Amino acid sequence: MSPSDVSPSELDTPPDLSPEMGIRLKRLHKTWAHVQKAHKDWDARTFSLGIETLGTELQQLSERWPEQHQNLTAIVTTTQELIRSDRYPLAIESALHKTGIPIRGSFPVYDFPPFKLTLNVEQGYARLAMGRKAEQSRSLAPEALSQWVSQLYQRTVRRAFKSERFCRELMVAYQTLNRLTLGQSSVTWGHPVPLKEIYHLLTLRHTSRQEYPEALFTFDLARLREQVDISLDGHRFELVPTRNQGSGLLLVNSQGQESRVSDLSIYDLDVQDIDQHASEDLMVKGLTQEAMDASG
Repeated sequence: MSPSDVSPSELDTPPDLSPEMGIRLKRLHKTWAHVQKAHKDWDARTFSLGIETLGTELQQLSERWPEQHQNLTAIVTTTQELIRSDRYPLAIESALHKTGIPIRGSFPVYDFPPFKLTLNVEQGYARLAMGRKAEQSRSLAPEALSQWVSQLYQRTVRRAFKSERFCRELMVAYQTLNRLTLGQSSVTWGHPVPLKEIYHLLTLRHTSRQEYPEALFTFDLARLREQVDISLDGHRFELVPTRNQGSGLLLVNSQGQESRVSDLSIYDLDVQDIDQHASEDLMVKGLTQEAMDASG
């Protein structure tokens, strides 16, 4: 059975709480409010009557409590059984799919960049993490949980993506690491620089790394890569792919397609044009010489 075959509404739900218990507690709360008001107003008669009523209601509640406690304990047990049932993961996945979140993985851990969702049914909470930043929720009902996840996810993916500013930050880090790596005072355009080193340079301060975790950096790279042409101020950006599954960063685009990249190369388009023209001139000269040699 697939997640789409099971909806949260088809999963059994815990029994309802006792209406009687709710009525008694509301009445008790109302009586206490009257006692408080009488006390504030120096209304001794109403205060005295309220105390007597409060005593009667507390006595009645005390008499009914053993049975109510037994019922409430049974509801807790039923809820725990539902969360640990085989149908619960399917209901969770169905609820998440309906929000449009591109989840991957299997219960109890799901990935949807830049987030990772982990459900701990034994401890009774869900953890939504983005790098080291994380939030928890104890609402494990499929619909309530999916709404909580969706709100945090949409808040992140809908934030304004300033690609030009991001490219400038990448370029500054690229130039710095390029010169340091090669031990040169000038930049060697086109030389690859590891993306993880660029991230570390962008987040040198510990607080910066918490505010901008690697998972969000990877998510921004995936959004940047979806642009047809990544260029800035006469420079072309290239995210260099890698087949090594143990290195680089895994990018997931808006269509759910995966690609792994390891380095960033930035090319100076003016230098490339000069090199291209030089190559074309050499090719023309070579062809001309071959033609002259053949005619001779």
